[in-house]
Amino acid sequence: MFRSLFLRLLTVYLAVVLALLASLTLIFASIYQSEYYADRVEALTSQAQELAALSATSMRSFAPASNNMLAQAYYYAASRYDAVVWLVDKTGVITAVRVDDQNKPQSGALEKTQEDTAQDGTAAQEEKPGAGTASGDRSDPSMTAQEFEQYFSKVVQGETVTERGVFGGRFSREVLTVGVPVQYGDGVVGAIFLHSRLETVQSELLGIYRRFGVAALALVIVGAALVFWVSRLVTKPLTQMNRAVDELAKGNFDKRVEARGHDEVGQLAQSFNTMAEELQRQEELRRGFVANVSHELRSPMTSVQGFAQGMLDGTIPEAEHPKYLDVIVSETRRLNKLIRELLDLAQIESGKFPLNKQVFDINESLRRALIRFEARIDAKNADVDVDFNQDKAMVLADQDRIDQVITNLIDNAVKFLPEKGGCLSIWTHTADDKILVGIKDNGVGIPEEDQEYIWERFYKVDKSHTGKKGTGLGLSIVKRILDQHGERITLQSRPGAGCAFVFSLTPAKD
Repeated sequence: MFRSLFLRLLTVYLAVVLALLASLTLIFASIYQSEYYADRVEALTSQAQELAALSATSMRSFAPASNNMLAQAYYYAASRYDAVVWLVDKTGVITAVRVDDQNKPQSGALEKTQEDTAQDGTAAQEEKPGAGTASGDRSDPSMTAQEFEQYFSKVVQGETVTERGVFGGRFSREVLTVGVPVQYGDGVVGAIFLHSRLETVQSELLGIYRRFGVAALALVIVGAALVFWVSRLVTKPLTQMNRAVDELAKGNFDKRVEARGHDEVGQLAQSFNTMAEELQRQEELRRGFVANVSHELRSPMTSVQGFAQGMLDGTIPEAEHPKYLDVIVSETRRLNKLIRELLDLAQIESGKFPLNKQVFDINESLRRALIRFEARIDAKNADVDVDFNQDKAMVLADQDRIDQVITNLIDNAVKFLPEKGGCLSIWTHTADDKILVGIKDNGVGIPEEDQEYIWERFYKVDKSHTGKKGTGLGLSIVKRILDQHGERITLQSRPGAGCAFVFSLTPAKD
């Protein structure tokens, strides 16, 4: 269903945001509702206590209050909290009630719970609890004296009663009731009950929830926009990389992706570009190698074929056969060297070229290598400068492989010695528990931009085929042999100032 990473991220982010907002909404709504009701109960309790203080004198005389200030206080409490106010004496008789604007008294006097009480002269004390009617309660109340007793008895004992519901069936709709005792002196002479309608409270809460819902919806919209932006930001480089991979598979190594930031995706994009650059360079090396090897193979093969054909068909006189046979042998050696280097490199890189480490004198190996190159050095009239820190420098390594390293480095140095004033320098000395071997020439040097790549196979600084300087495999073989030994090699070179190769070896223990 969600094949796109963008859609999966967007869906997960939105689900998390919605779940988080829903949870927070429920939590905050529950906390706010609890706090709101607690504040409401506190306000009703305070108001009931004020009414109880005003009603104490009236309740002491067991007669309905006629004080205009007291009547206005009852009316104010009923209007402010949309409440029904009961004034109950100590015997449990409801002697007065105040409701909403519909029952606002013109004279300010409080009403009895039964409208005919004043007409027939019956004492208020004879009224039973729940016998009266008031706006907002049932016209035929079902609450009995026994049911009312459970609330009234607690108040008479000095407790404050808090109840949320229909107050034992006395009201048809849910109310929030607070009952407080009316105290006169040291005794309790009655009670005040405030029944606040919850429709008002709930409508206020509904308005608050509505505002909260609007804010939550705005947050969801903003969050969705941010999630969309973040998801697009994350997946865009991945989409670009996917397209770039297709281009790379088609051989287009120039394709790059835009790398933004330093996060994981940005680092991946940078790594991708680095990989693409490396693949492009390797492809260039491969093409160069094919061209070089083709030329290196074609030139000697053409010479061998031409001279052999000339001797067979008599074009070359018999007296000159030795001369051209010598050329054929030389070209054959070139071919053998190229093939041998390719095989050596393949074996080293495959890991199937085990090392046979032994103790030997590296100085002696350098001396023998110089003897092998003596004829070529003399042909260039070059000087040789040898500086051994000590007569013997015993090392632990594969002697045949290290001899190959020395041979390749000296061969490389001799190739680039100038025709006049050439100098080949070789030295060994000890530093940092290693024996360092240096081979230096004073030739043309290597440009700085090429120094990073000389260890790569098939790489040649001189990319033309005019100078037969080798196949570009010698230094690659040197690097891999030393890597296999766990040793390092460095190059110091400036154009026109020659090259100095220095590699390390592990000294043999006593």
